Amino acid sequence: MKGELLHVFRNTPYGREILERSIHACRLSGRKLAIYLPESPRFLMYFEGAIATVNLDREFLRNREGARDYLEGALGREGIEWRLLEIRSYTRKVLPEIPTDFDFMTCPRSLTDLSTRIGLGYLGPRVREIVAQASFPVFIPGQTSSPWREIACFYGGSEHSARALRIALDLAERGAVPLRVWTLDEGPGEDGYRTLLERQGLHAPLHLGRGRWGFLSGSDLRDSLNVIGGEALVVCGAFGHSKARELFFGSFAETLQTVLPNTLLLVGPKVRTS
Repeated sequence: MKGELLHVFRNTPYGREILERSIHACRLSGRKLAIYLPESPRFLMYFEGAIATVNLDREFLRNREGARDYLEGALGREGIEWRLLEIRSYTRKVLPEIPTDFDFMTCPRSLTDLSTRIGLGYLGPRVREIVAQASFPVFIPGQTSSPWREIACFYGGSEHSARALRIALDLAERGAVPLRVWTLDEGPGEDGYRTLLERQGLHAPLHLGRGRWGFLSGSDLRDSLNVIGGEALVVCGAFGHSKARELFFGSFAETLQTVLPNTLLLVGPKVRTS
């Protein structure tokens, strides 16, 4: 399903609000919308070298026919191209297997064990596992519902952040929105980061395109994040490693999702960019 964004739909007021975020993401990225109406409280996603078991709350299973009616009316008014995802494979005949060859996916915001159980249901570490294993970036819906009027991408010089910047540049061009790149200076200085951008083939696209580049100052990252406006889509690279039973993100991505109300686009280590 290249060219599509995967959205798991829950027919509740909050679930409908999250659907609006996915619709806006499709418009920004030029993708179609693929919607899965859950038929059981669990489904599987088979990634290369890993399997994610996603557990949903029972609200997803209520009034599926009503959900179809709502989607046909709402998405018809939006004029967006979409389809219902048809499940063709099951594990042990009861666990739906969701395809994983999408361009994007929308997941809940509950990335840490301390988060409240909101969004698509409490996936917690499973969301982190999806981000870490998927070949597509993951939208984490924020608390603000205003349209994204700019993209804020964090670049720190690593290949993870370079991958995120490539995707941010593509989204800015497709959606005709300005891009602001932010760097938290951790030693190399502006000249050092410029050299890294050149090595990664990103210096020219950034400055010839729609992007502006700025540095975050101050010892407290949380205070520095005040420069990020509420109408920005925040893009950053995320990485993790297996340790005991959990998957941990870097502290920077965790701080972003804790402090900012914005929708995040997390670009995991296995995301492929052209």
